[in-house]
Amino acid sequence: MEHFSYSDHHGKKKRDPWRGNYGRRKRRKTPKVAILLCFLLAAALLLRFDVIPAQGLNDRLGDVASTISSSLKEAAQWGEEKIGFSEDASFSLPVSSGVVVEEFGVVLNDEGEENYHGGVDIRIPDGSEILAAETGEVTAVDTHDDGTYWITLKHNGDWSTVYGRLGETGVAVGDTVEKGASLGKPKGDTLHFEVLQNGEQKDPVAYFNVD
Repeated sequence: MEHFSYSDHHGKKKRDPWRGNYGRRKRRKTPKVAILLCFLLAAALLLRFDVIPAQGLNDRLGDVASTISSSLKEAAQWGEEKIGFSEDASFSLPVSSGVVVEEFGVVLNDEGEENYHGGVDIRIPDGSEILAAETGEVTAVDTHDDGTYWITLKHNGDWSTVYGRLGETGVAVGDTVEKGASLGKPKGDTLHFEVLQNGEQKDPVAYFNVD
């Protein structure tokens, strides 16, 4: 990668984690795991004073262990779905060099109005190739009213990436493309790029592997 950086576009982005894609702030609930740990402590104290007979204790502890395991799986799933974290999610940059000129989330337009931006816009040099950020299958090649192509790749783990504003492309629906393979060239000087998990848009910058 020759160069990849960020610059302001249409003024500063308004950063408000409780606006736009994030929704309103909610009161945090007590985690199930913490409740179960309190239950185990209480059970140990009751055993210490012979309140609970030892007979059948193994069955009860087995049920508790099963419940804890289930709760831990639910917690991991919640973290992946709500926070967007997944150790398996990592994507290469879709261009060899460029500058991010519009970020993900709530941004301000020229009139100062708030708009939601579902990806990042990357300004790239003339003649740049648009590259697959990860190996995947082409699931869509859409044509917009401005004549540009928008390509969607499906990856492992319910992840997908979208490459917008291409002026030409050599791929078709059903094709499998390797990581780093060319998808085409942009119509202008800007690529729109999205990262989605289960159809939900994520901040692409959080998943870029720039090592």
